[in-house]
Amino acid sequence: MDEPDILSAKIVRPTLLAIDLYSQEAEHLVLATAMMERSLKTNKVDDTGIFSICQSMHNDLWTNFLDYKSGIVRQLCNVTNLDLRKITLNERFKLVRDNDYYATAICRLIYFRVPKSIPLMSDKEALAMYWLTYFHSDKDAFANDVALLNEFKSFIGSVLKSNSL
Repeated sequence: MDEPDILSAKIVRPTLLAIDLYSQEAEHLVLATAMMERSLKTNKVDDTGIFSICQSMHNDLWTNFLDYKSGIVRQLCNVTNLDLRKITLNERFKLVRDNDYYATAICRLIYFRVPKSIPLMSDKEALAMYWLTYFHSDKDAFANDVALLNEFKSFIGSVLKSNSL
């Protein structure tokens, strides 16, 4: 699944629709996030799935949000074909690596918790900062990394170009 349009059509869009959190902006942001995180983990062991979601971020999402959102958890169960309520938090985290639908849903839910709306797709600078601020786990190390933000902006451009064909 290297091509953005295939990833979007086969994984991202169906997952976001299944958890009732689809919008074109969300689809583009999640897809650009996957592309960026994959780019960052080049030459590293891939043990965190297509979004490089760290365990602390995953566990925080469950402990402080999903444990109180039974409807969303039911949707996650449907997406994964698993009863997530019957497995441990550590077993759920392993799904980030092993189940792209689950990882995609978790990525979208991380952004969903943010009180600030997803920026417009035309504002690549704002989108890059949104990703860095609310998703990327090593944001302090990269806060002033212009090249990194420019790379994310280029991924947004690729996503928009791919979806306009």
